[in-house]
Amino acid sequence: MLVGAYSSIFLATPMLSQLKDREPAIKAHTARVLARRAEGGAGTRRGTGRCRRPQPTGAGVRRRQAGAAFAQAAVAAWQGPVVVPSVHTPR
Repeated sequence: MLVGAYSSIFLATPMLSQLKDREPAIKAHTARVLARRAEGGAGTRRGTGRCRRPQPTGAGVRRRQAGAAFAQAAVAAWQGPVVVPSVHTPR
């Protein structure tokens, strides 16, 4: 069983990946990705290596504020863990 798992992970997966790389659709996609990376494609900031994240506006900000207020109220109202008495009495 260990040999089968090993071969599936370390032998079959790389072979499948290389076979997939030969397909025309995958080749075209790889070319588009590499071209977009070379031109500094949309959604990336040069030099930081991080994607741009849209800033919430309007309803998104209100939802986030409402969620934060609810979380603060829940923390303030929490009384600690609930202790349930045991059904069985110790002997």
